[in-house]
Amino acid sequence: MPAPACDTPVMSRRAWIALVVVVVGAATALTLYFVRSAPPQASPPPTSSAPAAPTLSEQQAAFLTTELTSGDEKRLRAVVAVADGQQIESAAVAQFATLAPLTFDVSSFQDNGDGTAKVTALRGGSPMWTVYLVLVGEAWKISSTEAL
Repeated sequence: MPAPACDTPVMSRRAWIALVVVVVGAATALTLYFVRSAPPQASPPPTSSAPAAPTLSEQQAAFLTTELTSGDEKRLRAVVAVADGQQIESAAVAQFATLAPLTFDVSSFQDNGDGTAKVTALRGGSPMWTVYLVLVGEAWKISSTEAL
């Protein structure tokens, strides 16, 4: 028996796909129009409730030097930004100890205002490295270095 006749025309699959593409395209175009034509939002003024990062004092710089060149892994961890479970090989600890006499030129300290900073490290009075620091809690720790 043939299927009963229907007075409502049936849309083909191709017609449905074309309709969906047109609707999605129109919605995307309208969204882009309104996003681009919207006035820019003013950023809120910075709040002064966040404490400023500490500067690097002579005492802190001396602490960095002493701990970095101590030859002791636990003391080295106190001044280098490493994950708690990350291993520091004993050969690396020994190599850090050979950096003495090392000092940090606190007058070269530059705070980036985002929890990072840099300072120049001197060996025997000569600039040798730019030392990049990261603020962990309230203490600066060494995150990386770059030879000068």
